[in-house]
Amino acid sequence: GALVNKAGEGFNSPYAKIYSVNPDSSNYDLINLLFNKSFYYRMRGLHNLDTSSWSGAKSMTTYPYPEPLSPDDGSSNEALEIVFEWEEYEGVIRYYIETSKNEDFSSSLNFISDSNSISLKGFNYGEEYFWRVNAEHSEDISPWSEARSFTTVNNITLIAPENEATDV
Repeated sequence: GALVNKAGEGFNSPYAKIYSVNPDSSNYDLINLLFNKSFYYRMRGLHNLDTSSWSGAKSMTTYPYPEPLSPDDGSSNEALEIVFEWEEYEGVIRYYIETSKNEDFSSSLNFISDSNSISLKGFNYGEEYFWRVNAEHSEDISPWSEARSFTTVNNITLIAPENEATDV
């Protein structure tokens, strides 16, 4: 069979791609699609004596950016060493993480991870921070995710010995 995908208008677009699908297969994995774009696809069958009509077209939209998971937006009392996590997407080779004390990220620190998490430290006590993430594969870099905020812990909680303990 033949699978056709395209972005934009019409299957006659110069950006349309035709893929040959193994005759023993009922699926085909598309890789490195552009982030946050609509793609259209259709299928037809071929053999030595004949070619079928094209199927009806269907569409799909790729994800725009990795979805941040933790720390939760607006969380408080976060430790000064934090594990940042986000959705993992197959085919992504690198994630970029940006942290800032400013909501507009005018002054920020940037980090790179090849997995869907990273442990960062060096935050100050009792301060609000903002963070976001994006993804890269060999064909595209996603937009930044929506920014999330968190506030670090500002005091130490005493655990032991308990208040007014005796015979310690």
